[in-house]
Amino acid sequence: MAEPIYSRTDLRNLVELSSLINSSLDTQEALNNALMSVEQSLNAEVSSIFEVDQVKGELFIRLARGPGSHKIKTLRLKIGEGIAGWVAQTEKPLICPDPYKDVRFSRHFDDESGFRTRSILCVPLKSRDRLEQMVAEIEAFTVLLEPDIKPRDLGRVVDEVLAASAGALAQRQIVVERSIPADLPRIPLDELLVGQALGHLIDNAREAMPNGGRLALTVTPEPQGLRLALKDTGIGIAPEDLPYIFDPFFSSKPDGTGMGLTKVH
Repeated sequence: MAEPIYSRTDLRNLVELSSLINSSLDTQEALNNALMSVEQSLNAEVSSIFEVDQVKGELFIRLARGPGSHKIKTLRLKIGEGIAGWVAQTEKPLICPDPYKDVRFSRHFDDESGFRTRSILCVPLKSRDRLEQMVAEIEAFTVLLEPDIKPRDLGRVVDEVLAASAGALAQRQIVVERSIPADLPRIPLDELLVGQALGHLIDNAREAMPNGGRLALTVTPEPQGLRLALKDTGIGIAPEDLPYIFDPFFSSKPDGTGMGLTKVH
């Protein structure tokens, strides 16, 4: 299993950071303090905030910190150009562990500043409402309770989640196919956390089938326990997104916070 990118302590720091930005979006001092928090939380060497020039269709640097930042303050990117331009265009957060191997990366800023970028985290700050939603989900993640693991009936947990989701699934004309044997053994699990995880997966499946489809949930016995599988006939996940779907803040949905699958993971 891959190591998590952020610990809960890191995410608590991000809660404080997001609250700081949200408290005063229009002040240079707040933005500077926010970037300082980013650097401390993520051990970043440089940080910057880009702003969209809607008239010219470009991004300009509102604030930059770190080595060589004074050399790039007048540089601009076209929307769609570079990592920041791609994030502005798609409105999707992006974690890029090796920018020089990513075709979206523009070396122009490194060439001008003399700094070599080794990794990038780029997040769109589209609106106050979306930021508040993201902060709320991060806070919920950082205070997850210790699992209350006891022998439970997984089939009953699945049925309860399906019952709660039935109305939303029916509105989209999604047919649910349930395949759960009646004589399953009880297994150690946390009903609340497994239910939340399954709920997130069902929500994602529903959103991927705006014109209807099929959602199949199957539980099968295995030597070490039970396997719960969920399949749908939705639009699927782009191959280039697959490595990042469990990363914090990564979302393929324009209004997503990127925390749902992180909590599932």
